[in-house]
Amino acid sequence: MAFRRVVPLFDRVLVQRIKPINKAVGGIVLPESAQPKNNEAKVISVGRGIRNSNGVFTPPLVEAGDLVLLPQFRGDEVNINNEDYLLVREEDILAKLEVEKK
Repeated sequence: MAFRRVVPLFDRVLVQRIKPINKAVGGIVLPESAQPKNNEAKVISVGRGIRNSNGVFTPPLVEAGDLVLLPQFRGDEVNINNEDYLLVREEDILAKLEVEKK
């Protein structure tokens, strides 16, 4: 079954890890086992947020298209349309990465 859009619930965030470069500086191809796990990811979709004590949703701080830094062993791995994604809570995101403008 092919999905057009996946919308996480509450404070969940759907991210896709950025693929690491598989060549060393000298042009040597590194095997997958020798590559460090990349902690950078691109936000694909974001839930509505989490409810506060008054029942009002607090909107998430990240949005689709943002680059974020994740802890190494957090989140749930999911496969959607033969693509690997990670479903994490917003509170597990360590930082939002901003691209330097020239």
